[in-house]
Amino acid sequence: MALENGLILLPGGLLMGIAALFIGTLFDKFGPRPLVIPGTFVLSGALFLLTFVGRGTPVSFVVLAHLTMSLGLASMMTPQMTNTLSSLPVRLYTRGSATTNTLQQFAGAVSTALFIAVMTGAAITAREVGFSPISAHRVGILPAFVVAAVGSIMAVCLSFLVRRAAVPVVESAAATGETP
Repeated sequence: MALENGLILLPGGLLMGIAALFIGTLFDKFGPRPLVIPGTFVLSGALFLLTFVGRGTPVSFVVLAHLTMSLGLASMMTPQMTNTLSSLPVRLYTRGSATTNTLQQFAGAVSTALFIAVMTGAAITAREVGFSPISAHRVGILPAFVVAAVGSIMAVCLSFLVRRAAVPVVESAAATGETP
């Protein structure tokens, strides 16, 4: 079962890796906004597609929804991370990178905990009304996807606030007191 799930998710991971090559070039030409806004719409659409996943859902639908979600994530995360770091002076790149990576990991952990809590609560409720443990688990997944999809609307709204970061003036080593 784990191998099957891994193979279902593999195309999305590959797509994100390949898309990053092209998205970086597009970011250099157009900036973050023309990539982040459509990326959040694509991500949100994919999350709403996942609310239709059920017992009889074909694997091809899940793969397609995950591919769509991966493309949306690549289109919004890569430009936004680059944009964020490019606003910092070179001497702060390491701290900025550590901070953004820590925040990304923290947000991922909190979100995962939230979705698992929603899924577990719905599964417990389903179990109390007579569903089998496996069926209750399936019932619990839908509310978690709904919470993610509804939450993605906030990301869509916030994407309109994205602007190209002002690139800081390059400081000379003499001005900062650092040695090259």
